Amino acid sequence: MNAYQPQDLRRTRIAPTPSGYLHWGNGFSFIVTQELARLFGLKLLLRIDDGDAIRVRPEYVEDIFVSLDWLGIACDEGPSGPGAMDNWSQLTRCEEALEIAGYLLSRGQVYACSCSRSDRHTLKEQGREHCEHRSARPLDPYQPDVVWRWRVPEHFMELVAEWPEGPLALDLNKEMPDPVLRDRDGSPAYQLLSLSDDLLFDVDLIVRGMDLLPSSACQTALARAIGKDAYQRRRFVHHPLISSPDGTKLSKSAGATSLKAMREGGGSPEPIRAEAMRFVEELMSAALRQPSGG
Repeated sequence: MNAYQPQDLRRTRIAPTPSGYLHWGNGFSFIVTQELARLFGLKLLLRIDDGDAIRVRPEYVEDIFVSLDWLGIACDEGPSGPGAMDNWSQLTRCEEALEIAGYLLSRGQVYACSCSRSDRHTLKEQGREHCEHRSARPLDPYQPDVVWRWRVPEHFMELVAEWPEGPLALDLNKEMPDPVLRDRDGSPAYQLLSLSDDLLFDVDLIVRGMDLLPSSACQTALARAIGKDAYQRRRFVHHPLISSPDGTKLSKSAGATSLKAMREGGGSPEPIRAEAMRFVEELMSAALRQPSGG
């Protein structure tokens, strides 16, 4: 068995965001997660990432449950339907996430920033990773209309515990320089809330698209920064992104490739399942080829 084989793991999760109707790629990822949970004997948690309340709509929440049923996915833990969301919403767990941000602020690892998205885009075009608020012109973190950014150390490389290949190294300053931890309205941002929930629910196998590899690096580094070294035992599986039939990236705003459109058009989930199972078979074959150890 190789050193990165999932051992002593307990839980994985499906974590959709109700900001649009789910698409083929979401279904693929969910089935991969379900199958790995079955193979490794893990609990499967449904965690609906509704922390960004402005983008959440009831019909999108409903679509998650209908889609999971259509895909044949039954979770062991989490809300059983839209009516259970009052007890499972991320909005009920914001304080835990903000405590992490406050801890980092007290250690000088967080700074306030008033830059707009346009300002950050300009920085990137100029080849700069940080704005003046990081050091030259600090702001009061409790003044209105600022975000809190994590002060990523210079020349910082983070290792992501990828399975089955082994650790992947990312330069966090290039991939995600100084990520936002607290938004302007005082709510926890995605990176912080996702990590906080994974720690709270003890999720130790995380399946995501390859586009979220920087998020995995960010959350691994954040866990270390707050002394959660046990987070390093978590394993990540980053799957290729699934494209639409015309080769473009799938998005929740593209209705034709939504699972809802497939269902209403009389489609079957079997093509999605077949593609997901092929990917799982490739993962297991790759795991067998890895050198033993650890």
